[in-house]
Amino acid sequence: MTGLFGLVAGALRGVSYGIEPVSAVPEQCRVQSQPKERTVQRWDASFRQAVSCREDAAETGQTEREIPEFERPWWLMPGSLRFLITILVVALYTLPLLVAQEFALRTKLMSDRRIPRLWHRMTLKMLGVRVEVEGERVARRPLLIAANHVSWLDILILGSLDGVHFIAKAEMRHWPVLGTFARQQRSVFVERDRRRASPEQAREIAERLADGDPMVLFAEGTTGDGNGVLPFKSTLFSAAQLALATDKADEVVVQPVAIAYTRTGGLHLDRRERAELAWIGDTDLVPHLKTVLAARPIDVKVCFGKTIPFRAQGDRKAVARAAETEVRRMLVEALRGGKS
Repeated sequence: MTGLFGLVAGALRGVSYGIEPVSAVPEQCRVQSQPKERTVQRWDASFRQAVSCREDAAETGQTEREIPEFERPWWLMPGSLRFLITILVVALYTLPLLVAQEFALRTKLMSDRRIPRLWHRMTLKMLGVRVEVEGERVARRPLLIAANHVSWLDILILGSLDGVHFIAKAEMRHWPVLGTFARQQRSVFVERDRRRASPEQAREIAERLADGDPMVLFAEGTTGDGNGVLPFKSTLFSAAQLALATDKADEVVVQPVAIAYTRTGGLHLDRRERAELAWIGDTDLVPHLKTVLAARPIDVKVCFGKTIPFRAQGDRKAVARAAETEVRRMLVEALRGGKS
């Protein structure tokens, strides 16, 4: 819960609608005097996005002009108000759901997959993310879902569709809200940079697979820009092979899944816009959350592909390549189809 208050506090610190003084304004935000209209860009620091405004530099006669600040304080701005309302509403329903999930984990009186799925669906609704499903989700177990990775939204999207568990990077354990739910959803946290830890991590995943828990693996090992698929890392696919050593199953089903961000505001995304919506590298969570809210509604297509059987004598690298090929094919088709 402290992480939840931390997110709200971070939001309050991060919202600022005043424009920086001219010395700090990027070059593209300054107007140079020329006898023609010039399109300049006004950088809204709170949402990290450029909005176009047209000015007649010849009429102003100024060689450099500071972009005027908004007259209203930040807490009265529509975008800022929407952001804070979203955070507060999510906080209001998150606390009782966390308590209920803890009860489910301790007592086993109800499924521990039901509440996370409900939370993911409610939060997607609040964020304005609309999910379309294509293909068939298999019911067979053990099941390893191999998906591409574009944003932290992927966790909410896949978590809203079924009672799945995630193989997540170790630092996610400490994220506000999402990290708390990831722990209560019994995610397996892996340190991808520690190769020596890989066999131990694979064994933990194998045990969960053997027990019938459907596990989601973002097989690229990082986030991409949503326009393509990065090479799949085969290391953690060995967990599927290890699961067969328990003699609880003859094969593990690997199902490729493609996550395609197709539209915002009803308009098809081009490559640049899709990359801007992606969550890449060390981007902070709060600024990206503002970007998501500014872009809504966001349409996402989730494509479930043909299953790949992984048997005891199977080749994990071959299975990883087959899953990567299928995810890439589905992603290309989904992005092309979104243009219609």
